[in-house]
Amino acid sequence: MRGITSALTPHEILTGARKAGKPELVSLYRNLLGSFPNLHFIPFDANVADISSDLRARYGLRTPDAIQVATAIHQRADAFVTNDAGLRRDEEIRVMLARAAE
Repeated sequence: MRGITSALTPHEILTGARKAGKPELVSLYRNLLGSFPNLHFIPFDANVADISSDLRARYGLRTPDAIQVATAIHQRADAFVTNDAGLRRDEEIRVMLARAAE
């Protein structure tokens, strides 16, 4: 199985650790992202920008969410996995809700 995500993902993940002033967490997250098997980071480009602007206009998605979903659509992903149930309103791609371990 191949996983894809936007190059925006490290930005989103590392920001919280940086805001918390935890450089060790920044390093840990970087290492995890870099070693995740079969995970590919897709650059934000004009095609993704076009798709994401359409998603924002039609579904009212926030910019980061629209970029993530647009990246999946542009890469022809089978599904978009998220823990945000609000993204299920997007009808362009199958949205699957991830479940936290109990």
